[in-house]
Amino acid sequence: NSTVYATAVTADKQTVYAGGANGYIAQWQAADGWSALEAAFDGDVKKMILSPDENTLYVAGDFTGGVAKMNTADNTWTLLNVPGYFTWAMALANDDTLYAFSYGESGNILYSLPAGTATWQSLGTLYGYVSELLLAPDQTTLYVAGSFSNLQEDATIFNLAAFNLTTQTWSGLGNPDGWLHALALTPDGQTLYAGGDIFTADSITVNDIAKLDLTTGDWSALGAG
Repeated sequence: NSTVYATAVTADKQTVYAGGANGYIAQWQAADGWSALEAAFDGDVKKMILSPDENTLYVAGDFTGGVAKMNTADNTWTLLNVPGYFTWAMALANDDTLYAFSYGESGNILYSLPAGTATWQSLGTLYGYVSELLLAPDQTTLYVAGSFSNLQEDATIFNLAAFNLTTQTWSGLGNPDGWLHALALTPDGQTLYAGGDIFTADSITVNDIAKLDLTTGDWSALGAG
């Protein structure tokens, strides 16, 4: 038994991957039940993403190398070695570019790993922690949430930011006043939902959960939170 921090599920719901404490990773298959996946990680697994073609399982966490991938055909692992000590948040683009936020000796840095390459590229340094990375449906914007400040030396951005992947520029999104833990987008990419230990966003009282109209920039609460 192990504490589970992350899961990934195939589209047909016939296979579930689970990762957690002490690097433990397992898979459940409808036909065979649970089985361990030998990964030999020396720390917790915090995030899992299954590629759209379901041929690759990406994992991130508190282990040496920070990010790894598994070939789901033969269950073989490859460390991707993002710079830093550990990685809590990760996102995968439709073109297989991988984004990861890593905490390390050279700073707390958002990285990208373009498909087919082995070199991570820095997109920005910040002070604090990132809990979630989320790509817009049109793949042009990467949303970054957590508890942070001073993104790219811009002291006006706190806890929630948008990175334009076309122009490579950052912008703030109302500066929620606490730690954001989760993000979700509507399929049209026009409404962003944010949850966490937050009380206000852009001076609007939101009580832990709120939505942001990305076309107008207006925040609103969702009930009493």
